[in-house]
Amino acid sequence: MTRARILPLAILATLALATPAQAAKSVKGKWKGTVHSGSISFKMKMTIKRTKVGSTAGTLSNPGSPCHGTLTVTSRHDGGLSLQYHEKSTAAGECTGNDKIFIKRKGAKLRWRAVAPNGQIGTATLRRR
Repeated sequence: MTRARILPLAILATLALATPAQAAKSVKGKWKGTVHSGSISFKMKMTIKRTKVGSTAGTLSNPGSPCHGTLTVTSRHDGGLSLQYHEKSTAAGECTGNDKIFIKRKGAKLRWRAVAPNGQIGTATLRRR
């Protein structure tokens, strides 16, 4: 094989090997878990499609409740992403509204922390669904 053919094959092999490792560290994907906030707990599902600052990252919902909305990436810091949650539900009394959320990978799991406009804090450890 000539040098011109070997170099492209080496590059493709390197990319093929790097992709699974990068995907394993990515926050992109579908996640689920239980949010704990004081004495209450509730199920939550989140989908992250984009991680560029300023982009609409994905969606968040609370199965069994009318609460759902979109997520926007506001910044990257401390090895994770800060997101702004935009509530789409019309059930204002049941949903917290426009929470500030921080997510960070921890192995195969995703640490999730939200602060509601009223100061209420919720935390969760999410797993891929």
